Amino acid sequence: MNQHGIQPEWGAKEIETRFGTVQIVSLLGTVFPNLSAPNRNPLQAMDELLSQTGPYVARIVNFHGDWSSEKRVIGYYLDGKVSAVIGDHWHVPTADAMILPQGTAHITDVGMVGTLHSSLGVSINTIVDRWRDGLTNKNDIDETAPYQFNAVIMTIDPKNGQARSIEPVQRIVESL
Repeated sequence: MNQHGIQPEWGAKEIETRFGTVQIVSLLGTVFPNLSAPNRNPLQAMDELLSQTGPYVARIVNFHGDWSSEKRVIGYYLDGKVSAVIGDHWHVPTADAMILPQGTAHITDVGMVGTLHSSLGVSINTIVDRWRDGLTNKNDIDETAPYQFNAVIMTIDPKNGQARSIEPVQRIVESL
């Protein structure tokens, strides 16, 4: 655990911008895999981090979790305390980007960057063989075009750290 109570596989970084310092935090969910040990609770880790650091013009939290309910809860828990909570893990973007009531931008899952015609980046044939025939096979990462690029564009007020807007981005690219 580092000085802010964040686990080594999590992290908190500061980036200097022309508007001031932006903090980027990466947290892991506790539902899957089972990381529910008390010292790995992301809500408690964020409480400690928020009490020990600052000031920042923006705080962006990336939350890697398996359940949408867990991603929603942390979004509302941090509403008004951070600028944005961006969920990831599913590789499929959700259609729920919004500004929460206290000014935090939130999306349950931003999606992925990688090949479009795959299952979470793995070759469809690999997954079909595993599922249909019960094979134990290695993930064959698909790298063929077309590709998808998923992200969000946010506007954050540097005076108060609150989000003004969040807009999902999904682009399909035929070749690199």
